[in-house]
Amino acid sequence: FKLLGVFKELGGMEDFAEQLFKHHGYCLWGSDSDAYSLMSDYQNYWPTSCTKISVYGNDDNNQLYWHWMPASGANFTYAFYEDDECTEYSNYTVAEYFYDYYNTVYGYGSDYADEVTAEYEERQALMNVYMDEYKVCQPCRA
Repeated sequence: FKLLGVFKELGGMEDFAEQLFKHHGYCLWGSDSDAYSLMSDYQNYWPTSCTKISVYGNDDNNQLYWHWMPASGANFTYAFYEDDECTEYSNYTVAEYFYDYYNTVYGYGSDYADEVTAEYEERQALMNVYMDEYKVCQPCRA
């Protein structure tokens, strides 16, 4: 095992995001950069706890939970879980959710659903690239 970091704030992702955007992220990315803009906008969608969601049109995954999922290389992404503590991963991916939702529920068709899904995957990849600076040892805050 390899220690990836220690997070000492009690508010979890909310406190992490506050520090990221109010302090270091502002200086690192610059307030008028594409990186800061994407990350700041994306922050509004960050789950701060295991959240129950409904998945329409998919009988196998009618009720799921949404939260962060650690990924290799100290990356992270969103994931669906089977349980209300977000410990059992679902086989239903967020990309599949976007595709199903925009194609089936909204009825926009598969081309539009493919576009939305590709945009989500691109934003997710960029978020992890922009977080690369945080994947090295940083001094602890006082």
